[in-house]
Amino acid sequence: NGKRKTLMIGKKLCDEVVGIIESRGLDYGDIKTNHEEIAKGWSVILGIEVKPHQVALCNDWQKTVRLKANPKHHDSYKDKMGYMITYSECIK
Repeated sequence: NGKRKTLMIGKKLCDEVVGIIESRGLDYGDIKTNHEEIAKGWSVILGIEVKPHQVALCNDWQKTVRLKANPKHHDSYKDKMGYMITYSECIK
């Protein structure tokens, strides 16, 4: 069944993204805390207030632009999925 196959592909992809997020957590710590620290640095550099969820949106946009150049780059669309999960964690 095509629908079942698509769901399994989606589940596999989501599982991979969660695994990447967990691995990054071991390297960089809590998602929200990490993005709060990134936002502070970007705020200093840009001279405007940057919020943690905006960091996730900006990183997502970077991946969107990269996908325009290479639509089949698997890492970029996995990263986009990860940044939306990150976004949801940052707005809690």
